[in-house]
Amino acid sequence: MAGPIIFKSMIMIAKPAQAGGTVMKRLYLGLVCALSFAWPAAAQDEKPPQTLFTNVHVFDGTSEQRIENASVLVEGNLIKTVSTEAIDAPDATVIDGEGRTLTPGFIENHAHLMLMGPSLSAMEANSTWEDFGIHATRMAEMYLMQGFTTVRDAGGANGGLRRAIDSGQIPGPRYYPSGAFLSTRGGHADFGNFTAPPGTDTNFSRLNMAQEISGVDDVYKIRTQQLPDGRDAAQIHAIGRCRFGLRPLAIAGRVARRDQSRRAGRE
Repeated sequence: MAGPIIFKSMIMIAKPAQAGGTVMKRLYLGLVCALSFAWPAAAQDEKPPQTLFTNVHVFDGTSEQRIENASVLVEGNLIKTVSTEAIDAPDATVIDGEGRTLTPGFIENHAHLMLMGPSLSAMEANSTWEDFGIHATRMAEMYLMQGFTTVRDAGGANGGLRRAIDSGQIPGPRYYPSGAFLSTRGGHADFGNFTAPPGTDTNFSRLNMAQEISGVDDVYKIRTQQLPDGRDAAQIHAIGRCRFGLRPLAIAGRVARRDQSRRAGRE
């Protein structure tokens, strides 16, 4: 029996309710997102399990109007039917939406699930791989429960978190990590201090969350190591300094403006 298939296509938004004369804030329910099915992956010809959502209003993400008083049939992890008529699915698990709005899952295009703060300096000096892993696990579930069914991680996370999500070990959205931050020394992936010799390991580099590169060969070497581990993209920083706020080009710009002002004053 393979791990459970996590159905992560839609979310339900609670309908407004009166409480003490005020309208309660809409709540994003993870009910749909976290629904799991024990469906053997090897049984290709076996009919996938069905889930039928009834009594829902459907926002499909493209139309300006909702589909009112509808039902939605999901088969496996695919939306099969959306209809305002009754859907005949005698073997389906039925979920009564109670008038809530059913929407496509949200997509987070830029996140860093591994980075827990409270500052980059604290993460560099006082955090272990356990701290990062525990935080990422909590963040994955948080995003899913808030209705994000897809997350693109823009740096710092490797393939382990996605493997844990995909195998059903932890709850989480579809997850697309970018692997280690990449930049030159002094760039946005350089977490070392000012006195560190060139090439000195940092906490981030030891954990393969950030790597210093010095040319095309370094990029090729690091990315060929990362891609088999399930990274879907690369985050390459041209400028900037994370830990100390040093941004070389910004400083150069300020110097240039200062010199221009002095020249204008003399003229």
